[in-house]
Amino acid sequence: MKNVELSAVSVKKVLYFAAFVLSILPVSAEPLTLTWSGGASGRFSDVTWSGGTQEHPTPQDGDTLVFANGGTLENDLASLSVAGLHFSASEPVTLTGKSITVANGGTGLQTTAGDVTFDLPLNLGSAAIPAM
Repeated sequence: MKNVELSAVSVKKVLYFAAFVLSILPVSAEPLTLTWSGGASGRFSDVTWSGGTQEHPTPQDGDTLVFANGGTLENDLASLSVAGLHFSASEPVTLTGKSITVANGGTGLQTTAGDVTFDLPLNLGSAAIPAM
């Protein structure tokens, strides 16, 4: 086996390369509670959520979404699976667009709002359905 000696320049290049690779890898964000704060387009992908971060401004899988304002909102995010959907708006809320899954193990589906209409495919895990 041959001994390899690394110069300080070689080590520095390796470290720079490793830092570059780590900087372009996707960041696994912790789930957040995001509150819809309105927006002209009404699309989920708009940065109109409070509680987000620069790296996590719009809903991602595992988040809990809170709708404190009424209106018609379009889920334009594919395959969104959330921990919970909470509705507290005094005005009607209508969700349209792509499907949303409310996964088991989260906070589920909760509402104190007047009218909530789901005009999209809604998949509820058995633990997400509120007890009656």
